[in-house]
Amino acid sequence: MLNRTAFARLSSDCRSGLLARLGISLALVTGLFSLGTWPAGAATTCTTTLTGMVSGPVVVPSGAICTLNGATVSGNVLVQPGGTFHATDTTINGSLTSDNATTNNGVCRGTITGSVSITNSRPNSDWDLLGGGSIIGFVFPCTSAGALHIGGSVRRSGNRGDTDLAFATIAGSVTTTDNVPPSGDTVDIDGNTIGGSLFCSGNVPAPTNSGFPNTVAGARSGQTCASPTF
Repeated sequence: MLNRTAFARLSSDCRSGLLARLGISLALVTGLFSLGTWPAGAATTCTTTLTGMVSGPVVVPSGAICTLNGATVSGNVLVQPGGTFHATDTTINGSLTSDNATTNNGVCRGTITGSVSITNSRPNSDWDLLGGGSIIGFVFPCTSAGALHIGGSVRRSGNRGDTDLAFATIAGSVTTTDNVPPSGDTVDIDGNTIGGSLFCSGNVPAPTNSGFPNTVAGARSGQTCASPTF
C-alpha cells in the first residue's frame, strides 16, 4: 500500500499521473497532507479494557463490558442498551451518550470535550459522572484527587436508576429532568462547577447536593436546584 510518506517522495508528475488514474485531484491530496488530515479509521467496538490511543467513535454493544483506563479516544462514545461502560482518567474527544442502560456505568475523572447525555436507564442501573474526591459507594470508588472536565452540557433525563453528577467542572448547562430512582436512592448534583445554567424538573425525589453546594454561573431553576445555596 502507498502510504503518505512514499506518496510524498514521488515526483509531481508521477503523483499527478497516479491520481489522475484514480480520479483524485492532486491539489486535494496535497491539501490534506498539509493539514495533517487523512481519512479517519473505523469505529472501535469496545468489549474489553483499552488504554492509550483509541480510534473513535467507540461503540459499547449490548452485553459487553468496556473499560477505559488512561485512554484517549479520538471521537464520540456510544453506550448501547445493555452495554457496560467504565472510564477512569480518560479523555474522550467528543460526546458521551447512553440510552436505556440496564447495567451500572460510570466515569471517574478525566475529560469529555463534548456533551453528555444519560437517558432512560432502567431500575438499579446506576450512572455516575464523578470528579475525584472522597466519594465511596457509587458504581465504583473515585477517591483519588483529580478533576472531571466536561466541555459541553450534561443532560440526565428519564432515568430509573441512581444518577450522580459530583465534583465535575462543566462548561455548559446541566439539565436534570424526570429521573425517578428506586426508593432510597437519590438524584445527586454535588459540588460541581457549572459554566451555564442549572435546571431541574420532575425528579422524584428532588435532587440533593449531599451537603456540597454547586457553583453555577448561569440561572438556577426548578425544584431544589433553584436555591442559591444548592
